[in-house]
Amino acid sequence: MNYLLTVLFGGLAVAAAVVVTMLQRRRNRGDGGNVIFSDAGSNPYQTPSELGPVDQSCLPDFENGMIHQFKEMVFLPFACILGGAAVGVVSRLCRPYANVGGTHYEAFAALVVLIVFVLILVVVNRAAKPKLAHFFFHFENLSLWSGYACGWMIAHQGFWDDILISTLATWVCSGFVGSILLWGLESLKSTKVTH
Repeated sequence: MNYLLTVLFGGLAVAAAVVVTMLQRRRNRGDGGNVIFSDAGSNPYQTPSELGPVDQSCLPDFENGMIHQFKEMVFLPFACILGGAAVGVVSRLCRPYANVGGTHYEAFAALVVLIVFVLILVVVNRAAKPKLAHFFFHFENLSLWSGYACGWMIAHQGFWDDILISTLATWVCSGFVGSILLWGLESLKSTKVTH
């Protein structure tokens, strides 16, 4: 039973990362294709040639661009899992050594590192469309915190209800604060565009 919840948190983290990856892939596919005009960049006063649009997939750099975009799309959600799990494992392994007078400094350090990760997620996701930015942020935030709980319980070699309660509370708080920050960044971006 101890490892069942640990596996459940790991599965939850992976599921959240897969959902984000699939939705980002679907969103990018619906952009209307990658078509450019053949001589649009050579001379702005020249009329387009009779050849018409050229499919960008035949250009040599297109394949590298698609591979780079795919790596970025897959990297972030799974980096959330691995980053959260790594912080959880290190936090748990440092627990006996960082407990000074009943204060767990390793827990504070882990919280600071995870908050920095959440702020990075806010900055990265602000570039997406407003509703998608919040959606992607919340799934990546979920994968980060469930990865943390999974890593912590793996290093603990069993289930501990205090880490579950504190992880759920910080996940909800970071999701709320992250949404407010995303909303604020979107408001600033829309004000700059209108003025």
